[in-house]
Amino acid sequence: MRHFLAIVAIALPLVIYGQEQPVKEKRVDRGNGVIKADGNGIVILKGSGNVNFEGECSIWYKGDGELKLEPAPAPDQITSSSGDGWRFISCFKGKGSVSENKIHLALSGKVTKLEASGKGRVFLWGKGSYSADGIEGRWTPEHRKPILYGKLLKEE
Repeated sequence: MRHFLAIVAIALPLVIYGQEQPVKEKRVDRGNGVIKADGNGIVILKGSGNVNFEGECSIWYKGDGELKLEPAPAPDQITSSSGDGWRFISCFKGKGSVSENKIHLALSGKVTKLEASGKGRVFLWGKGSYSADGIEGRWTPEHRKPILYGKLLKEE
């Protein structure tokens, strides 16, 4: 378990704070989109809008809005970082939701349901499936480009 958390601790900042590659083609904002996913592994989401999830997982969260969890986690499951605003909830089993303009969310474990609407990008590592703005795909065990939803798309 420590080895797995060490990998997540290294991967999480790289993905969330890593620089995006420059976009070469002209893009157009087409409004809000939706991504739905389920699987077992690591989910890293950065975006705005609404996010709902269910599962048995550990949670990392940073944002201005309230992360609502049902059932409420025990106090010993919650760790708040001192300066950077991240909160960690270990071994959570239940449902969660958040709505706001800046969402940074990472889930590690079994995610039986993930639904996000608005605009953003998601990395899905592990085994599972997803549908983003009508495009279906599978989670992968290796690093790849983010899955975009409701984002800027190539102009026709």
